[in-house]
Amino acid sequence: MTATGYVRRTDHLGRFVIPRSIRRDLGFEDHQPLAIGVDGEAIVLEKEVPRCVICSAPATKEFAGRSLCADCLRGLIELGRSR
Repeated sequence: MTATGYVRRTDHLGRFVIPRSIRRDLGFEDHQPLAIGVDGEAIVLEKEVPRCVICSAPATKEFAGRSLCADCLRGLIELGRSR
C-alpha cells in the first residue's frame, strides 16, 4: 500500500470522503460506481467493470440497456443469422 498522508474518519453511517487528488490520480469520475472488496484486513475499492449479462465476462458493448461481451454478442448475431 502506498501511504498518502490522508486520514479520514467515517461518519455515523460509515461514509468517508476519498480526497479529490486521489480520485483524479486514479481516473475516478464523479458518481463512478465502485466495487468494494476485502483483502485480509484491507478494504479495496475498484472501478466497477460492467459485466456481460450472459457469461459475466467484462462487457465491451451495450445493447438495449444490457452489457454484453464481444463473444456473446457474436454468438447472438450468429443465432439470429441461423434462423
